[in-house]
Amino acid sequence: MPVIGIFIDRWNRVTALTFCMGLAAVGYLSLALIGNQLDPWSLIGQEAPKEARGSVIGAFNISGAIGILFFITTEAPFSTA
Repeated sequence: MPVIGIFIDRWNRVTALTFCMGLAAVGYLSLALIGNQLDPWSLIGQEAPKEARGSVIGAFNISGAIGILFFITTEAPFSTA
């Protein structure tokens, strides 16, 4: 459901933009409440065996890159057919 579209229909653009920027600011500032912002890295470092930690982190990074390339090349979330 497009919630922001409803706000823009009822309010003028400046008010809607100010509201959305306020929501974004709350979201970004809430990151300060997290103890460790690099949590996925900490979890990998904790769970991976010490002798294979570099390989596990490399596989984690390459799988993220493959996922990005997949969505860019297939246009999966944006396909209309």
